[in-house]
Amino acid sequence: GEQYVWQYDTKSNFFTSKDPCGKILWRGSEIILFLKNVDKDDFLGAYALERIIKRYLEFITFPLFLEKPRTEKIEVSIDVDLDGEANEQDPNEINDKEAKTETETITVKDFERVNQDKAIWARDKSDIMDKAYK
Repeated sequence: GEQYVWQYDTKSNFFTSKDPCGKILWRGSEIILFLKNVDKDDFLGAYALERIIKRYLEFITFPLFLEKPRTEKIEVSIDVDLDGEANEQDPNEINDKEAKTETETITVKDFERVNQDKAIWARDKSDIMDKAYK
């Protein structure tokens, strides 16, 4: 089969055409957004993306994950001569050294699923609260 491109402009017009790149997607969809520099912070921040997903894509049946960086403190080993000077670790060197640690802050990237809820029509009737209908 052939692959097509669907394009939309800000004037509520859309059109389709044969993809000039050929068939590069064997399955699924690719979405490319072109944003003005003024708008990019409003739409590309982690909080904004999560809000958009929860509002418009909450009931998509396949999981949607969002990368969320977090900081974590870890202990790092350093070697200290007994005279107090720090040296790089050398496993072959066993002199008058004492093992010390220092705390370092690192950034860890986690992926969190953001579309957790089932669609209202897929839930058990007894689990649905009145506010879900509003």
